[in-house]
Amino acid sequence: MANKLIKSNLTGHRDISGNGGGPLDPGKYATKQELHDSETRLSNQIALLEAHLDTKFEKTNADLNQKMNNMDAKFNHRFDLMDAKFDQRMNEMDAKFDQKMGQMDTDFNQKFAFMDAKFDQNDIRFEKVNTHFANIETEIQMARNSMIKWYLGSSIALVGLVIAAIHYLM
Repeated sequence: MANKLIKSNLTGHRDISGNGGGPLDPGKYATKQELHDSETRLSNQIALLEAHLDTKFEKTNADLNQKMNNMDAKFNHRFDLMDAKFDQRMNEMDAKFDQKMGQMDTDFNQKFAFMDAKFDQNDIRFEKVNTHFANIETEIQMARNSMIKWYLGSSIALVGLVIAAIHYLM
């Protein structure tokens, strides 16, 4: 059927000289059977082409899905690496922070113990000063008592001398 003409209405065929109604030239025009066979072959080829395209699409889709899965796996792997690195850095920072806080706590405890010792020394000094003041007050009180006793003793002795002198003179 290669290079044959297809006539939609096969009635009223006229040849070049204008005579009509004769049979069609089978070498020049396609028959109904040839058209039907060509249509069947084209349908089969279209079906094969569709199947081939479906196969290509499914293969391409599978390849794309595989590539997407590979990309997801790479992304997840990189994300896991980044997450692990982040966790490691956070743990290092926590360890440094804990170390600095421990050092600060130790320094604070040492300074607090030093200040506590100083306060204890000052308390001891204040107790000594208070004891000294108490001793001084006791000595002052004893001196007052001694002065009163001396004054009374001297007064009594004077009164006794005056009485003895009055008695002697009389």
